[in-house]
Amino acid sequence: MGDVIDFISRKKIKDSQVLKTNEKDSLKISNFFETVKINEENKNRIKKERIQANKNVIKSYRIK
Repeated sequence: MGDVIDFISRKKIKDSQVLKTNEKDSLKISNFFETVKINEENKNRIKKERIQANKNVIKSYRIK
């Protein structure tokens, strides 16, 4: 693999640093999927809590 130019600092980055960057990107992707899973679980938990709270309000105010 050839040398890569960093446009911000205009310095050449060695191949080993490029490989480290690729490893970091793969970690970010795995962290992304873990975050999506956690967010989905939180969404479901909040939905269940909201349903239960609404049931309690309906009972306490004798709406139905």
